[in-house]
Amino acid sequence: MSPKTSRKKRIVYFILFAVFFLVCIPILILYSMGYTIDSSTFGLSGRGGIYVLVAEPYVNIYIGNELKETTGIFLREVLVKSLKPKDYLVLAGSDSYWPWAKFVTVLEGEVSALYPFLVPKALPIKEVLKTDTNYAIVQKLFALETKSSKIIPSIKEFVTSLGTSTNLLPGGIATNSNIIKNVVVKTSAEANGLIKKKMKIWKDGKLIFASWLGTVDRIPPYFCLAQKCKDEITVFSAFSPIGRIDFYPSRDDAIMLTQGNGVYAMEIDNRPYHNFYPIYKGKNPDFRIDGGVVYIKDENAFFSVEL
Repeated sequence: MSPKTSRKKRIVYFILFAVFFLVCIPILILYSMGYTIDSSTFGLSGRGGIYVLVAEPYVNIYIGNELKETTGIFLREVLVKSLKPKDYLVLAGSDSYWPWAKFVTVLEGEVSALYPFLVPKALPIKEVLKTDTNYAIVQKLFALETKSSKIIPSIKEFVTSLGTSTNLLPGGIATNSNIIKNVVVKTSAEANGLIKKKMKIWKDGKLIFASWLGTVDRIPPYFCLAQKCKDEITVFSAFSPIGRIDFYPSRDDAIMLTQGNGVYAMEIDNRPYHNFYPIYKGKNPDFRIDGGVVYIKDENAFFSVEL
């Protein structure tokens, strides 16, 4: 090979590598930022991801119809990247737990985090007998009522807080007693709410509400719709009055409640699917929570279950 020919080849190789570098480096940078090549348009399109964290081992996690991970003793999370921005159905469950499902919207350049709320199918419910050492303690639990953490303002204080604007109270106070009554009733129900970490829950007749007390940058995604967030959501609307409510043990995003002849658990996240699970079926149950143990009273009998 002559020196002249070798020099030409070197120039050609240099040009090819330079073109390859100039073309590939921007693509690699865009890919690292979440962009990939769309096979339908052969252009670059933005991508997002889904992160799922499950506290329980041996749970299958599906995204769509594809099994992504089965959690183990140590590995209990899955991160799926490079997903097209659209709605995905995420499933989690096993033979031991009721299935959990949630539609989640993946946005361009963002990762949607999910923390599945799993409830065992077979709960070890035990009767607390009069001969048990904790029987007297359980009796005292049901003799206590949850105290309000917020003082209910008087009507006068409430109206004063609204101000004197005629836009708020057209026609004056005397002609708007129904408006004041409705708002004060709701304020009363909210005042009897429960707070755990940054979440507050309360009930009003057939409705359960939740409010986020933390900062906006930490607000759960189910308080937001179309990138517009609100500080209060209706968690559940029932056909009949709701009895006692409380936070599910070890969770601040799930609720226990009594309704009719049952005790149930549900998540605060009301996006489809709104997962709702049975805990106990009886005649007229009530419950109290002490640590991770739920005590249930049904007529003259007491029961306990660890959750």
